[in-house]
Amino acid sequence: MGVDIGQARRLGFHISLGAGYHLRPLGTSDFDSLLSMLQTNPDASWERTAPSVEYVRTLIDFRLEHYERFGFGVLAVENSAGRLVGQAGLQVFNVDRDMLEVVIFLASAETGKGLGSRALAAISMQAYSCDIACLYAAIRLDNFSARRFFSSRGFELIGRDVHYAQVCGIWRRLVVPPTS
Repeated sequence: MGVDIGQARRLGFHISLGAGYHLRPLGTSDFDSLLSMLQTNPDASWERTAPSVEYVRTLIDFRLEHYERFGFGVLAVENSAGRLVGQAGLQVFNVDRDMLEVVIFLASAETGKGLGSRALAAISMQAYSCDIACLYAAIRLDNFSARRFFSSRGFELIGRDVHYAQVCGIWRRLVVPPTS
């Protein structure tokens, strides 16, 4: 069940999440903030370890190249004080199959407050408005909280794969119209 990745080019780059939080594009000026957030919150990275300086440079370059190539991507989660507290958005999961992956990584101090739920709702609403029918999530097998989060929001485990050198579960959810 693929999507037309071209449809995703209509996704927004500035999205309000309420309660003073919003999504905005990452930039090279976010290097120090992202490095600090990931080094103090290793669970907010795919590898679940404190990243190196080079890793964060590569990650920002990857995000910027994704914006350039596809016209959308994973964004910075910023609080009302202008502090970067996570990353959230959509990225191409498999270009050959037109699959889009939901990415949500939050600093540990930001979890359990509904921010991830608001980010997923905003991402899903944008996906629906772009006629995207299905979203995917790649979740490490040892990330029990993410598995619970996505499962409780309608994602179903459809298989396993290796994603960025980690065995993970592949989860899928149909995009449904937003509820009022």
